Amino acid sequence: AVRESEMSLREALLEDGAPASPAASPKSAHAVKKTTWQQTTFIIVTSFLGAGVLSLPYSLSRLGWIPFYALLVLVTLGSLVASECYGRLYAACPEAKVFADVARTCFGATFEKYFTAAVYVYLGGICIIFQLTATISLQEVLTGGCAGYVGLIVSALAFCALQARSMHSLSGLAVVGSLAILIPCVIILIALPVRGRRPKATTDLAWPGSSTLVDKGVGAMDLSFAYAGQVIFVELQAGMAEPKHFMRAVTSSATVMTVTYACVAAVGYWFVGRHDLNDGEPISSKLAKGAPTKIVNAFVVAHVLVAYAVEGNVLARGILHAMGRDDAAEASGATAWFGWTAVTAAITLGAYLVCQLVPFFSDVMSFVSGLCGVALNFTLPLVFVLKLAPPASLALRRFYQVLIALSVVVALGGTAASTVDIVNKIHLVPPFTC
Repeated sequence: AVRESEMSLREALLEDGAPASPAASPKSAHAVKKTTWQQTTFIIVTSFLGAGVLSLPYSLSRLGWIPFYALLVLVTLGSLVASECYGRLYAACPEAKVFADVARTCFGATFEKYFTAAVYVYLGGICIIFQLTATISLQEVLTGGCAGYVGLIVSALAFCALQARSMHSLSGLAVVGSLAILIPCVIILIALPVRGRRPKATTDLAWPGSSTLVDKGVGAMDLSFAYAGQVIFVELQAGMAEPKHFMRAVTSSATVMTVTYACVAAVGYWFVGRHDLNDGEPISSKLAKGAPTKIVNAFVVAHVLVAYAVEGNVLARGILHAMGRDDAAEASGATAWFGWTAVTAAITLGAYLVCQLVPFFSDVMSFVSGLCGVALNFTLPLVFVLKLAPPASLALRRFYQVLIALSVVVALGGTAASTVDIVNKIHLVPPFTC
C-alpha cells in the first residue's frame, strides 16, 4: 500500500534523470519514459555523490593512508557485488518496480512491512544528516552564527521546499541539486592546493596513534555511507529501456565515484592535516575564510536542501499513508493542505531537534550507515539473491554467505562505535548552545 502512494514521485524523478528513494510501487499504469544506461549512470552518480563525500577526509584521518585506500577498494568491490545482486534480483523478478517488491516476493507481506519501516527509518536518518550538513554549511556562508538559530533557518527553508508536492517540480529541482554537489568538489580540489598545506599539517601512513578503535570504526562507516545508495537499483532497472545493460551503468558510475572520493579524501587530508580534521566537520568547512568558502558552502546548502525535499517528500508520503491520509499528498483543499503541512513540519522540526541534541556530522552519518545503510544496501541484496536466484556455483554461494556475515559484523561494530563516540562527545556540546 505504501508503494501506491509513492510511485508517482519515483516515476517523475526517474523520468527527469534524478535520484529517487526506496519504497514503493506503481500508482497507475501510465507510461514512464525509459532511460538509457548512460542516463542511468548519471542518476547513480548524482544519487551517491552527495554529503558523504564531504566526510571522507575525516575518514582518512582516522584510518591512515594505507588502511583507508585498502578499505576504499574493498567497499568499491563490495558495492559492485551488491549491484550485481540487484541485477540478478531484477532478472528473477522482472515485474518488480521497487526493492520492497523483491522483499515481499522473498519473504511475504509481513516481512515487507518491516522492510518498509526500516527504509523509512533510514530516510529519517538521511534527513537528519541533511539538516546537520546544511546547518554547518550555512554557518560558513554567514561567517559564524549560533547553530541553534542557523538550524532554524535551515529547517524553515527545508519546510518551504517540502511544500512543493508537484512531482515534476521536485524532479526538475533534483537535477539542479545534483549538479550543485559537483561544483564544491571541483572548488575544493583547486582551492586547497592553491592555499597550500597548513603549517602544522601531518598525516599518517597507517593507524594514527591518536585515533582510537572507536574513531576507526566511525571512519570506516563514513566511507561505507558514501557507497550507500543501492536501494534505488530496482527502480532504476525498471525504468531502463534495456535493463540488461544495467551493469554498464554501475561500473561507469563506480569509476567516477571512486576517483572523486579518492581525490577529495587525499587532497583534504594532505593539505588540512590530521589535527585540524579531528572535529569531524565536513571538508567544506576547512577552506580559507572568504569567497571560496562561501561559494562552496552555498552550493552545498543548495544541494542538501533539494535532496532534503526529495527524500523528505517520500518520508512524508509514507507517514501519511500509515495515518490513512494518502489524500493529503495529492488532493487539493484545506484539509489535505493541513495534513501535508503538519507532517512536513514534524519532519523538519524533528530533524532540527535531533541535530541540536547530537550535532556531530561524522558520527551521525556513521550511526545511520551502521543502523540501516549496510543492511539495506549490502546485506539484504545478498540474502535475497540466495533466496530467489542462487548462483549455480557452490563456491559463489559460500562467498555470498561470508559477505553476509561480514556485513552484519561491520554494521553492528559501526553502530556500536558511533554510539560510543556520540556518548563520549555529547557532554562537551550542551544542546541548543551557540
